Amino acid sequence: MHKKRLSVSVLLLLLVEIVNKVFPLYIIHFVQKKLGVEGFGYAQFGISIIEMAVPFIVFGYHNFGSIELGRSNEDAEKTRKLISSIFILKLFHAALVFAFLSAVFTAIPAYHPYRSLVLILSFMLFFSSIDSLWVQVGVQKVAIFSFFNGASKLISFLLIIFTISTPDDAILYAAFTLMANVLICIFTGIYSFRKFPFLKPSRQDMWEVFKASRVYAAVVILTVVLERIDLVIVEKLFGVKGVGLYSGPLRLVHSVNQLIGVVILPFFSEMVSVQDSRSLANHTRASIVVLMAILAPSVAGIWFVDQQILELIFSPEYSSVNRVLSLLLLGITCSAMSLVFGFNILMLRDAQWKVIGSLIVGGSLSIVLAFVLGNIWGYEGVATAVVIGKATTAILTAIFALKFISYFPWQDFVKTIFAASLMAAGLHFIPSDNMLITILSGAVIYFFAIVIVYFKDLGHVAKYIKGRFF
Repeated sequence: MHKKRLSVSVLLLLLVEIVNKVFPLYIIHFVQKKLGVEGFGYAQFGISIIEMAVPFIVFGYHNFGSIELGRSNEDAEKTRKLISSIFILKLFHAALVFAFLSAVFTAIPAYHPYRSLVLILSFMLFFSSIDSLWVQVGVQKVAIFSFFNGASKLISFLLIIFTISTPDDAILYAAFTLMANVLICIFTGIYSFRKFPFLKPSRQDMWEVFKASRVYAAVVILTVVLERIDLVIVEKLFGVKGVGLYSGPLRLVHSVNQLIGVVILPFFSEMVSVQDSRSLANHTRASIVVLMAILAPSVAGIWFVDQQILELIFSPEYSSVNRVLSLLLLGITCSAMSLVFGFNILMLRDAQWKVIGSLIVGGSLSIVLAFVLGNIWGYEGVATAVVIGKATTAILTAIFALKFISYFPWQDFVKTIFAASLMAAGLHFIPSDNMLITILSGAVIYFFAIVIVYFKDLGHVAKYIKGRFF
């Protein structure tokens, strides 16, 4: 394990993501006030459609490509052919997806109100063909992505702030939101093609890449279905205003989801070259400790402040979906475990079909229950279905992953859950109407609880720091 490189990557990415989360909170607050609930919902529906379309372009190329680079990045010509093949294949996929979306939103009357929005946003799909973050992952240069990401987000935020003023600007808001991803694609593409210049691949080269990527494609597409399909179901059940209300907590949780990806990405980048089960288990434990330390207190504490957060960022109208925020955050925790055991272990050990099976079971359960529970409990019913589906996927991937790691870090789950439970108990007995006091109280309780449960580990860390720097 390259500890220094891994630590730098995680810290840089976390720092940028923390900064990136401050601006989006203000942007969401700003935009919802300007667009209103229905305008906000209209824009979010279009954004979600594009987000669900991207995996059909990315296919399985990024996962296959990063793993291939990690295993054999010494052959420059082979690397250039791989990168160039994936670029051409993704460009072809983008054209097919654009044609499909154009046909669907033209042919189905129910989607006619969204036709202009989706067709305008669909042009941005072509930029996904030059997205080369997977190259940085494959060659263990993930930290550079943090700078691309930060600059792109900042440009997008400024465009939104200076141009969005009325509900008629919903399409503009959606376009500028996706503009951040477009700029990231451009930045990473320039970086990768400067390092590995384009080398025209043969048809046979591209065919081999396509065949090898198919199994990864199934995982990518099913993952996005599990993460994004709830908003489509909400639109079907509750209309565009329902999408607007549900999108409030959903967007906040997706911000947390991006933070999870930032934590997992450096570990995945290092694990592509790990061979023995002991090292794999050590990487797994490290990623779980970091993730659970972040997520456990959030999941335990959000129930005490969910309504206040939504009213602060959006408006009192969103207090009706406060429990949706708490439930979806719980679902994100399940997604994080699926990524650790599914992508970081099973995918790297050529056990893709186990991941696919887990996603099919969890996704199918989530979709069916979303319609059933949505009709019974409304928005909370849909969110509950999402949690059940994601929890099912996480449990199945964890069971399958046991075969490939020398030990299962169950103690870390117990420790962080215990610490978070103490925090929740403390907040229950010292209730406060002041959100800031509640959050600070929870943070103090959780800090001391973590110190207690990880006391021995902290001692080892202190000895290491003393020996290393003093």
